[in-house]
Amino acid sequence: MSGAINPFNTPLETGVRLLTLLVEAFPRALSLDHLVMLDHVLVHTADFGGPPSVHPASPYRAAEPYVRRELVHRSLVLFRCRGLLNEIPSERGFAWEADEIAAPFLETLNATYHKKLRDGAHWTVEKFADTPEIALASAMGERVISAIGVEVLP
Repeated sequence: MSGAINPFNTPLETGVRLLTLLVEAFPRALSLDHLVMLDHVLVHTADFGGPPSVHPASPYRAAEPYVRRELVHRSLVLFRCRGLLNEIPSERGFAWEADEIAAPFLETLNATYHKKLRDGAHWTVEKFADTPEIALASAMGERVISAIGVEVLP
């Protein structure tokens, strides 16, 4: 199957998750770093005491946020170019917010996966969107150390 298109871990798939988070967070605008972390929480909600995760557990999932920043940024740019997201200047750089057409667009996605995604995004935003980035990063850093310990120790 060489040459097959992989729909997973693409700017499109990641962009739909980010758009879902930003629609749920509206009218908040969130930084790239905050979105990288919230995207990880959304994919693995069960790890954070939330509803069942939308993706299966992987033993290496704790390190995902540290390698996904570029993909998240490309995804945001893709959806901004389609008029679904806005990039707005802030005191600390740029932040991202859902455009007014984002919610109606998401309503057209009615697969079971998208319903789970919306439910997970609601929970993620409610629990973590107002958590300062440094606190969220610290909690995720502890998860990485924990995951490495679990994988390395017998």
